[in-house]
This record gives sequence, structure tokens and C-alpha cells, in this order.
Amino acid sequence: MSAKKKIEKSKGYFDYEDNFSAESQGRFVIIDLNMLNDIFNNIAKCRYCDRSFCFDVTENKSSRRGLASSISATCKYCGSSHGSMTSNSVPAGYEVNLRFVYGMRCIGIGKSAAQTFCALMNLPPPPAKFERLYTPIFNALETASSRSMENAPIVSEPPKLSNASRLLLALCNKAMHRLCNKENWKSL
Repeated sequence: MSAKKKIEKSKGYFDYEDNFSAESQGRFVIIDLNMLNDIFNNIAKCRYCDRSFCFDVTENKSSRRGLASSISATCKYCGSSHGSMTSNSVPAGYEVNLRFVYGMRCIGIGKSAAQTFCALMNLPPPPAKFERLYTPIFNALETASSRSMENAPIVSEPPKLSNASRLLLALCNKAMHRLCNKENWKSL
């Protein structure tokens, strides 16, 4: 389901089933590493020593990149280990960080509130270079809006507006111009 459809659907009603089902595109969840450790130990065997209930799942805190972490499962008996980052790498950094910053911006909060949220939720701190992620978000929004305008119907005659409508339109245009200015985008 696209973000636009989710937003339209959420006006006044938010369907958690549709937005968080296994079939949805979202792949991000908050998980306690102790629970992940239990899952590994209950279903997996070490492929090198063939033992069960042998894994330690840990996070390498020094490799954190905002909300993206490096986790590894290590066999207690033979020492074999397999690790991975918890998010895909994208040109701007890690996808989870980009989505987090975008989500915070969409609900109108910035870095300070994001830090408070992460602390209260016992999550790793948000990306240190929080503001640096505004540019790729702005560029994506700008591209999407340009494409949307290209597909908009062409109106041959502008509608006749009252003086009040013209004033409102002028104020909206001025506000939109400020919002779309890259420097002002960063200060939101």
C-alpha cells in the first residue's frame, strides 16, 4: 500500500491491520534483542558444531549508525558467528534513519524531540547528522511533486475568484514558497 493511500485511509481512522500486516511493504519493527536471542535458540542449530540452544545474539554498539545497528549471533561452543546491519544501506546512509527522520518531520518534530522519543523507547539515539538527511528527503519530495504537476490536467481558463479567494491564494502561495525554499525546509 502506498504512503499516499495510507495517509488518505488514516484520516480519522487508522487501520493497524493494513499498515502492519506481514504482507505490507514495511519491514521495520522494534524488537528486544533478548527476544531475538530466545527465537534463535529455540529454532536454530549451529551449522558448524550441530548444537542447539547455543547462540548469543548481541549488538556491536560501536557500529551503530543512528537507529541502524550491527547484530551478530555467535555460537557459545565453536565460536562461529554471523552478523548483519539491521537496515539496508541507501545513498543517504541507512534506510531506517531516513524513514525515521522523514516520519519525525511529517509529524512536525525535529532532532531534539526525536532524541527524547528514542530515549523514552530505550532505542539507540537517532542519527547524529539528523539535519543532513533533510536534503535527500527534500529532493525526493521535490521530484514527486514535479511529477505530480506534470500529470495534472491542464486548465484552459482559470476559475473566477473573489477578492477574498485571491487574498487567500496569495497567502498560500507565499507560505508554499517559504516551505519549498531549501533553507527554510532545513529550519522547519
